[in-house]
Amino acid sequence: MTHHVLLIDVHPQHQQVMRRFIEKVHPDVRITEHNPDQFGMPGSNFDWSQYDLLILDNELDKHDMLAWLQSTARVEYFPPFIVVSATIESDSPEAMESVIRCVRLGAVDFLFKNKIRVEQLNKKITQVLEKAPPRPSRQEQPVAAAKTTNTGQIALREMQDAIENTQHEIHLAMAMIDGRTDWPFTMEDILAGRAFIKEYKVVSYLGNEMAGATFKVRYKGDGDPQVMYFIRGQKDKDGTLPEALQHELEVMKHIDHPNILPVSDYQMINDDVLVIRAMIDGETLAYILKNKGVYEAQAIDLFRQIIAGLIELHRHKIHLGHCTPKGLRITSDGTLVFADTGLINRLHAINTMTGEFPSQDAPMYATPERIQGRTVDTRSDIYLAGLIGYEMIAGVPVYHKGSIKDILYAHVTEAIPDLPDHKHPLNSLFREMLQKTPSKRIQTAEAVLSRLNVLVGQMQ
Repeated sequence: MTHHVLLIDVHPQHQQVMRRFIEKVHPDVRITEHNPDQFGMPGSNFDWSQYDLLILDNELDKHDMLAWLQSTARVEYFPPFIVVSATIESDSPEAMESVIRCVRLGAVDFLFKNKIRVEQLNKKITQVLEKAPPRPSRQEQPVAAAKTTNTGQIALREMQDAIENTQHEIHLAMAMIDGRTDWPFTMEDILAGRAFIKEYKVVSYLGNEMAGATFKVRYKGDGDPQVMYFIRGQKDKDGTLPEALQHELEVMKHIDHPNILPVSDYQMINDDVLVIRAMIDGETLAYILKNKGVYEAQAIDLFRQIIAGLIELHRHKIHLGHCTPKGLRITSDGTLVFADTGLINRLHAINTMTGEFPSQDAPMYATPERIQGRTVDTRSDIYLAGLIGYEMIAGVPVYHKGSIKDILYAHVTEAIPDLPDHKHPLNSLFREMLQKTPSKRIQTAEAVLSRLNVLVGQMQ
């Protein structure tokens, strides 16, 4: 059976790219291109029965795509549709709203042109076309017999359904915005309640929380909510976990410290490692710094907790090597928690920086030795803690101006800047923590905490 795809876009070059994307994997698919600027948007007399899939741009210049969908998407034989957007700020509230509106109108996916990958697009097209019914005939679904119930029950059920549907729409929008990757289940499986990984039921997608795709899960479907994420491609040649990773995971299962989130469970899934951690309340430090800011006293308290967490990790011979404010969560009682740690963190960061979720803020939290390809160790963590402590007090990252290349170059070569208050007592500590050469830094987290306590005492 030959399938027929309709492309609606006002940009001929975009249509050509999309055509190449599709033809690469689906050479037998017939593709029709439709430019609304030339022919207008398809009207009420348009014959949709000949198309199995519609792909349309959400920015059609003078044409209101959402208004058109609102009036057209419910007509007879209207095909499944994928929306493609050229919006650069894909994580903006406006983008989220646009995604949710399209989901409500029936979109099977919403893709951003700057994030589209050939395999992602073609996987979705394959799923849609495999389910495409013969056209134009459609089998009518039998109408179920009405059940007698009272209006109160109906109202309560409708309210519960509305809340659940809204949550599903938000989760789906988040997945689409993040450019979801090749998970071992689909978003549709999650929404239908049939996504399971081993003994864990996948309840929802949480977004790019733990440096990659992160999910809310429940053990055997009804346990306490937990957080799940994957570390890609870590199986040794003999099919087992690398010894260093397994040792760290075992340590993290038994660690007990208020500033460190332990690992609840871990398992191998094909070549990947499935990591389960408890779900904790609160907000990431990144969110707080961006949207709320912190007072100096609060910043110093959080900085002290970061150092305390490092002391505990280093005591177990675990070092971070990579850390950003996104990986630090502040609970409702003010406790700072390392939500991702050690080798687990570094392996996941590599996935993030080179694979499914390119991180735009990673350069601001890079160490000179990592940039230069040298060995990272506990002294790298001291540099990272200095970067985050400085930012909390100054209100801006240590190096944040220019391109990514400029920022990375600054970590390696530029002088360590003072805090906005050039006479601030903590300037001397940050200079020691942010030395370019590890051997010139303050050498241990214990020494940092001791110096911090002395300097804070002098400030009081």
